[in-house]
Amino acid sequence: MHYSHNPQEIQNLHEKIRRTRKLFAHKTSTYLLRTYGTLAIKDLKLASMTRRPKPKPAEDGSGTFLLNQAAAKGGLNRSMADAGLGQLIRSLKRRAKNAAGILCG
Repeated sequence: MHYSHNPQEIQNLHEKIRRTRKLFAHKTSTYLLRTYGTLAIKDLKLASMTRRPKPKPAEDGSGTFLLNQAAAKGGLNRSMADAGLGQLIRSLKRRAKNAAGILCG
């Protein structure tokens, strides 16, 4: 599909993506709590995990920098943000509280 650069069309696409992520989080959290009842979630520091890597200065003191895999980290950051992990965790916490499920973590 090819979309023009019409701002309203772009806004509609972003809205559709947002609704899709939200629906996935709600359906998944409902399924997990109904199926298992008790869940353990690792306390992930999402903000730290998606932070850009710090530059690594060269050890020879030349003022240059070593490669720090910034492009690979950027791709990982995009995929983590796209997955909506934070939204899924929030949805799990909210549903566990409302449905008397047990959520550890």
